Amino acid sequence: MSEREIYDSIRAEKLVGREAWDDITSAGLGLFPILCVWGMLFLSLGFDVVKNRPISWGWVVIFMSSGILLFYGSYKLIYENKLSAIKTNLDASTNKALTKKVIEKLQWTIIEIKKYIIVAEAEKEWGATTEKIVVLMADNYIYINVKYKSGSKARLPFLTGFSEKKIKEIKKEIDDALNDSTKANEEKI
Repeated sequence: MSEREIYDSIRAEKLVGREAWDDITSAGLGLFPILCVWGMLFLSLGFDVVKNRPISWGWVVIFMSSGILLFYGSYKLIYENKLSAIKTNLDASTNKALTKKVIEKLQWTIIEIKKYIIVAEAEKEWGATTEKIVVLMADNYIYINVKYKSGSKARLPFLTGFSEKKIKEIKKEIDDALNDSTKANEEKI
């Protein structure tokens, strides 16, 4: 990710550029079967209405459910690049050192470290796909994004509970590290 993309991501409060589009195709393909079911039911129900046949309410429920699932999956796909901000009141290089320490403490695998970005992967939980953590550093703030990294040809973008759990986990660890450094500074005084 270039410095310009990092700046644009922070300004937009979501990942932009290569990091944003890295895995979107596989997530879109994960929605394709739901779209097919919804489309077949739409056509089937449409033919029943046109031919004045009675409509089975079971099929209507499945049609509505698959439509809601399709909408929800699309919504999650759009918002999976959102960044969560943590106010630290530290400069970018100190934020980077703090973040690296926290990621190592959480035993995540660091894939890339540059001036203003750290990319890591969290271990799989319960056979779920690997989570990719992107952390952007700026003065006074750390920005975090967690999303699934597809290990197959397609994935469903619904598994956000694990991503939110990882964000809370890293926020807690960063807050703890900030509190520890504040206490250490107070003890020196």
